[in-house]
Amino acid sequence: MTSPSGDGDKLAAVLTTLLGKTDPAPVFPERKHECIEPLVGCLIYSFLLWESAPKAAAAAFDSLCAWIIDPNELRVALPQEIVEWTGAKDRAALERADRMRASLNALFQREHRVTLAHLENKPKRDVREYIESLDGMPAFVAARVTLFAFHGHAIPTDRTLFELLVGEGVLDPSLALDEAERWLERQIRASDAEKVVPVLEAWRDAPAKPRANTKPAKTKPAKKAAPRTTPARGKKDA
Repeated sequence: MTSPSGDGDKLAAVLTTLLGKTDPAPVFPERKHECIEPLVGCLIYSFLLWESAPKAAAAAFDSLCAWIIDPNELRVALPQEIVEWTGAKDRAALERADRMRASLNALFQREHRVTLAHLENKPKRDVREYIESLDGMPAFVAARVTLFAFHGHAIPTDRTLFELLVGEGVLDPSLALDEAERWLERQIRASDAEKVVPVLEAWRDAPAKPRANTKPAKTKPAKKAAPRTTPARGKKDA
């Protein structure tokens, strides 16, 4: 019995079309926050892009930067507060905020500050394993940070990308999300990943096609984060 997988020829056709007609999405948000380490900025932006699209993620990042002074405010805020700061209204907004908070808290508990700088000289496999092990971490975010912040081979795959590829006949709809990610990583070479993934991300902002009838992906719930220790800040004065 053959297990479900993907169609390499159809993937090649999709990528050829996208690479020829689609401008790549920004890897990092255009706006920078002086108190957020660039590696952590990549982590936060990758969370905002998870189950979303580049335009919405960029707008959420801009909004977030207007509210917070540093990433410590994110790890001690309530998830609903983070949703309000980002302005996100999509169905994944609250889970995204909860998971981000949990991951930033786990990072702080291990390193005593919100930083990923200690991973810069680590082997790529160790980097990905470390990021994946943070509480609440979606596989998509871990893969994206591994790829763009540390230049390891990864193809960030969430339900949004999965459904786009199913709609093009690239992936079998019965394939598990983690299996789809591993299959894509076998199809797209490490040397091409940093060129291909921004185009796949830009595809998310294209006019939507009817989605395939796929079952929701099973993802692990975020582990309970450390209790809040400081009050959330109010919005900065205009």
